[in-house]
Amino acid sequence: MEVKDCVSSAVKAFHSAKKPIGACCIAPVILARTLPGVKITLGQEQVSEEYPYADAAKAATAMGAKHVPCGVPEGRIA
Repeated sequence: MEVKDCVSSAVKAFHSAKKPIGACCIAPVILARTLPGVKITLGQEQVSEEYPYADAAKAATAMGAKHVPCGVPEGRIA
């Protein structure tokens, strides 16, 4: 995966300024690719019915991110 230079520069500048960065859905992978060692959440690490795309967490880890598993809260919007 390649991150455009303008996006990478913006992410790095925000991070250097110690500003919080929020990324939804699959966007944390951009942070994984741009900020080695960054902590991200992408759900669980084991593929299941509830987490069919859990392999994304493995890919982000391979890019150097630290994945923090998390669950889906009760009453989620499906």
